[in-house]
Amino acid sequence: TRSVALSLVRVGITAVEKGLEDATLQAALSLAELTIRSEEIVKTAIQDYESNLEEKDRDSFQKFMKIYEQVLEELRAENGCKDFKGIQPHINIENT
Repeated sequence: TRSVALSLVRVGITAVEKGLEDATLQAALSLAELTIRSEEIVKTAIQDYESNLEEKDRDSFQKFMKIYEQVLEELRAENGCKDFKGIQPHINIENT
């Protein structure tokens, strides 16, 4: 779970840097789903990743984390939805 979370963060950061909105949202959605299933492991992995970030990656990381947190909030608002496959987050990347 930890390695998957770290991989999704890396994918999300790269997608943000390259301006790939669909990939950014998909990485955020996958990370949010994983968080709901294994919150403590994912949150710790994200904190560890952030503590080892190079300065040049900090802005992209923060942008991705903002999107991820918005997607996570939307998923949690979905009244106990057990299957997230059909959820399309309503996040406007332009405003992050």
